[in-house]
Amino acid sequence: MGNGAEAIVSDTPTARWATAQPWRGILTVLISVGITVAIAANFKLDGWLGWFTVWGNSLVPMQVVIALAWGAQYPPVQKLDQPWRGIELTLLQVMVGSITALLLLKFVGGGGANPVVNVFTISSVLTTFFLVIAFGCWPFHRLSTPAKGFLTLLLVYPVMAILFRTYNFSDLVKTIPPLASVAPTGPIPWDMALSFYFVMFGFLFVFVTMDMWPLYKVPGVMKQPVMGVALVILCGALAALSFVVLFGFGVKPFDIMLGFLCFVAGVLTTVIALQGWPARSLPQPAKGFLNLLFSGAVAWVLYKFFYAFAVSHFGAGPMGTYPLYLMVIGNFMLALTFPLYVVHSVFFDGWPLPATAAPKEG
Repeated sequence: MGNGAEAIVSDTPTARWATAQPWRGILTVLISVGITVAIAANFKLDGWLGWFTVWGNSLVPMQVVIALAWGAQYPPVQKLDQPWRGIELTLLQVMVGSITALLLLKFVGGGGANPVVNVFTISSVLTTFFLVIAFGCWPFHRLSTPAKGFLTLLLVYPVMAILFRTYNFSDLVKTIPPLASVAPTGPIPWDMALSFYFVMFGFLFVFVTMDMWPLYKVPGVMKQPVMGVALVILCGALAALSFVVLFGFGVKPFDIMLGFLCFVAGVLTTVIALQGWPARSLPQPAKGFLNLLFSGAVAWVLYKFFYAFAVSHFGAGPMGTYPLYLMVIGNFMLALTFPLYVVHSVFFDGWPLPATAAPKEG
């Protein structure tokens, strides 16, 4: 495909020894979920929903660039053995992400963590995926590897600044008056805007799971920026349809968002940790439909596990309060588990397991 969507499937390391899929992927999931729980266990609710939301999510855009735009091949680390190669890539992600978090806290949050900068940071993650996967790093896709990645990363924040002006935080300002100095008052209530963006994000990963079927069958669509525009329009239309249907059943915006967040968790488990198992060998669209069904089941398991842990650690009160439970679960998945899949499976190439090559199933 020649874009970020292909990279997420083709450049993800694949097993070459007796530890075949799904076993290699299960190890990645266990390690990632275990580290997530270990980190969360050290937080109280205010810290978990405060500065950690900004810092954790600020690490993700750089990771997306390293893993997808650069295919985990830049900076030049091919000559390094594991775990040193993984350590170098992870340190780069943490360094750039931490600087980003400090800048966002100062210039978006007004000097501290608050709901406005939290929402901006989370939305920036979604914008990064759209720029890298949907648009394939356009308009920088023909530049050198480092330039393509860094310029796309820099583009995320002016694009997000424009989008963020459409969010309306008036309801939060009434509750927290000091937010008035940093909160946009655009035309769309912030919970609706963020939820809608997440649903678009979910449909983007439907197309990733389908290897961009059926778009690749349409002449001229698989070139940039046509492909990116087509995906934005399609994901937006599908998100709008989903909202109409789900609103008709009385589902709240953040509950819609939570469902799609968990769904993406399942998809990334299938695509990254399990490398397309269980349907990798099937042709499209059968491969995609089967893996989407499997991802839905994985999403349900992950949600139930993290919800149970959150109730035991943070208490039943917050986990029964709308929308606190969404923010708590969101950090488990978007800020930790997703990125840890990439760290272990891509940056560390499954270490301490042997390096990978062609996938095997067993």
